[in-house]
Amino acid sequence: MLSRIAAIVAHDRRDQLQNVRAPTLAICARDDMVTPLYFTEELVRLIPNARAYVLPDGGHFYPNVHAAEFRRVVNAFLLKS
Repeated sequence: MLSRIAAIVAHDRRDQLQNVRAPTLAICARDDMVTPLYFTEELVRLIPNARAYVLPDGGHFYPNVHAAEFRRVVNAFLLKS
């Protein structure tokens, strides 16, 4: 487990995010403790024209907790892209 965490922490590609040209939607839940909101905020700040959608709750499993809302948001994004 510790080696997996170390690998995740060592894999930092933030300096390359400005090169993303695809439409980008970052979705998160405000109470996600695995990938906190500030990660989503940073992605949106670093990826040109990226958008964020923040669910009020649901933790790291928000796609399961709020499945209908998650699908609605993703489908709307994909249909516009």
